[in-house]
Amino acid sequence: MQVSELRMVPLDKLTHIMCAWKGCDQACEIRNMPKGWVWLLTYWSRKPELLFMKIPARDMSRDTVLCPQHAFMLERQLRETGR
Repeated sequence: MQVSELRMVPLDKLTHIMCAWKGCDQACEIRNMPKGWVWLLTYWSRKPELLFMKIPARDMSRDTVLCPQHAFMLERQLRETGR
């Protein structure tokens, strides 16, 4: 049996973060994130917030990163948004 625990850790206590892609073991420094790594934030809200700090933590389902390889793989799966 595996047991896991979800804990909120203050950002100033984090030094490294791992790619969220299942099975990937790449990590990077938060304060000096290499080019190509991307933040992945998903949340639910009736009225989307444009300012990150206004998003209630309870509404976030993901706040993590993807390494360059997996950021590319995710982008290939998404519909073009015309940016």
